[in-house]
Amino acid sequence: MRWIADDRTNYASTNFAGQSAPRGAPVYYYLADAVRDSVTVTVYQGSQQVAQLRGPGERGIHRALWNMQRRVERTEAEQERLRREAGDEDEELSAAQLERIRFEVSDVSPGAYRVVLSAGGRELTRTLRVMMDDWWMERR
Repeated sequence: MRWIADDRTNYASTNFAGQSAPRGAPVYYYLADAVRDSVTVTVYQGSQQVAQLRGPGERGIHRALWNMQRRVERTEAEQERLRREAGDEDEELSAAQLERIRFEVSDVSPGAYRVVLSAGGRELTRTLRVMMDDWWMERR
């Protein structure tokens, strides 16, 4: 569920005991045996890869949390344009600046996404549905 807004009109947090739902879409997986490399969870919108997560390859139950953002690599021409706009050519750009230049990041739209789990040379594919919080005005 992609929440539109927090319900800040509810101030009774002092009597709340529990754990909030994760901010994102959790992908749980179980490995009966450890795998040599890390596990990869890749999210596709149609045929375009929009996210890739890494998870541990140890035996057991694990969770990878997708923040429901799409991360798409920009074209070389666009990356070069953004490098020029970033400032002085003599100044070295930070890792965060280089990341923003290389990738366009935005929230995903509601809809179905294909999730591919790769571990130990095997792949498993499932569908994940992102839904919008259509009820947030009713909670006000």
